[in-house]
Amino acid sequence: MYGSFLRVDIFERVHIRSLTREAVELSQQALGIIVLVQEPVSVSTLAAIMQIELPSVRSMLHPLRSVLLITDYEIEVIHKSFAQFLLSESDPDNEFSIDQKATHLFLINALFKIMEEQLTTFSWQLATVNNVVKVARESPDANALSPTLCYACKFRIHHLLLSGEGDSDLLSSLRVFAAQMLVNWVEMLSILGELRIVMNHTSSLLQWMDNV
Repeated sequence: MYGSFLRVDIFERVHIRSLTREAVELSQQALGIIVLVQEPVSVSTLAAIMQIELPSVRSMLHPLRSVLLITDYEIEVIHKSFAQFLLSESDPDNEFSIDQKATHLFLINALFKIMEEQLTTFSWQLATVNNVVKVARESPDANALSPTLCYACKFRIHHLLLSGEGDSDLLSSLRVFAAQMLVNWVEMLSILGELRIVMNHTSSLLQWMDNV
């Protein structure tokens, strides 16, 4: 059922509307991110993660409204069976199954770039979460605690651990993170009331590093 739907609403548009193959692949990548993020993200956060223009993301998601609930603040899969269909890597006939490892790796690198750009220059004068979120929503380009930065701080390490075995590039990015962003990251998690993330993932992260 879902295969036929995606084939008509995504792939056949390559011929019907001259949609480029790159755009089709971006649609697949967006679906992978939507089903693998650890909490629902907004369209603007998805655009920031994928580094493409917001109108392009809106157009890309529009044909998928029958399987995705899309609001100003989050995107969610309506039926769990759709997510299960996309995640069924064991089915060789499912041409739409998501490469989970590749998607986690993409998220790791994209979230690292977001943290590198925003976390080291964050204005710590914004004292409370409510004030920060208000500023971010009123001025998306403000150097403030954006929802995208919040997600990156809370879940980048989680995606790292889910990606499986690492490599020298990931280890190098962790060293940069530890040298340049660690203190700001911990303070950010403190503001968010999420310091448990540091404690919960420390031992798992050390074990992951030993396996690199």
